[in-house]
Amino acid sequence: ALLPQLWVWALSLTLIYAVTLGLFPSLTSTIQSTAASCSWQHMFVPVGFVIYNAGDTLGRNLPGVVRSSRRLLVLTLLRFAFVPLFMMCNVVSSSGAPPASPPLASDAWPLLVMAAFSLSNGWLTSCALMNAPEAVPPSERGRAGSLMICFLNGGLFVGSALSFVVKSTMCGGCNPFVNPSPAQS
Repeated sequence: ALLPQLWVWALSLTLIYAVTLGLFPSLTSTIQSTAASCSWQHMFVPVGFVIYNAGDTLGRNLPGVVRSSRRLLVLTLLRFAFVPLFMMCNVVSSSGAPPASPPLASDAWPLLVMAAFSLSNGWLTSCALMNAPEAVPPSERGRAGSLMICFLNGGLFVGSALSFVVKSTMCGGCNPFVNPSPAQS
């Protein structure tokens, strides 16, 4: 009975996590540093993880000012732009071959994209979870919150499944569930 009133909020929340877990860390961990320093090259991916966690935490603490479900859905759909943005960075496939000349080859770009990606994840999640229960009568708000958590879990599932697809696409079928490597046989 609550779904007709919450479906846009629920769809937004599911898509937020479908995008996030579809790309992080399956794609984002394949972006390598272009710097000459060997120690920075080893720290580049962990720094990306720290930036993600800091941005996500900061985003969750920003005010939930997006009170319109349609506006939240538009902002959520705009997050699909992170797919080509990350792909334009120095993504290295499992074969070890970097792209010829990625448009965003500097080390600053993937870290800036990661900051915006993580900040938007935390902020839009908070907006959805804070404002969706307001769309139903006060007596139903507890159930609406529980329903939103169900859709958050759905987004986590969809995103996790997409991460296997992304990883398989990136490395030409190296996903162990699709095509096991000889070492696993």
